[in-house]
Amino acid sequence: MATVTLEVVSSQLNVLNISTEADWQVAEVENYGDGHEIEIYFLNLDGDTRVKFKAELEYGQIQTEIGVRTLIPSAAVAPATFEVQVHGIVIGTVTLEVVDGRLRIVAVNSDWTFRVDDDGDDDSSSEVEIYFFRDGTKAEFKAKLIGGEIRVMTKVENEDHDELDDDKARDEFEDEDEDDHSGEGHSDDDDRGGDHEEGDDD
Repeated sequence: MATVTLEVVSSQLNVLNISTEADWQVAEVENYGDGHEIEIYFLNLDGDTRVKFKAELEYGQIQTEIGVRTLIPSAAVAPATFEVQVHGIVIGTVTLEVVDGRLRIVAVNSDWTFRVDDDGDDDSSSEVEIYFFRDGTKAEFKAKLIGGEIRVMTKVENEDHDELDDDKARDEFEDEDEDDHSGEGHSDDDDRGGDHEEGDDD
């Protein structure tokens, strides 16, 4: 659907490039937190789906979150596939669907060891957590159904440093009340070199 290229320069997160497929457009680009957080909103040309791409600089690492919102209410949402990334590298995919207001896992594909933690037996299931493990690195993929929108985030922990403090990010993930975005936006790019990361939204 789209590719976002980011860089870190002088402890600030910048957008280098955004490219979209023919049936998608960039609705808005926003910068927050003194250059530590970027949000990019995409709309498909049919106008029924909105995607929010969020990147945040935490402890010197770029953490990304993707939220997909279907703007036309429906009892069933067709399966959507999300990439699981660790430091810019795709380590697997998770396919989800919404049926009768319940969030369901269709498939998980990864070379990493993974464990699924969901409430599949609960008729009101609205949250899925999947943990991926390899060589001392743990990635937590979390999807939550909020107001008909599937919000997705991935958090990464390494055994060679203290566990990241995710309380703030989790609060935002669970409680954030998003506004619709349709205006044009921009971000200031920096021509100087720095760390780069690409995020793909399917």
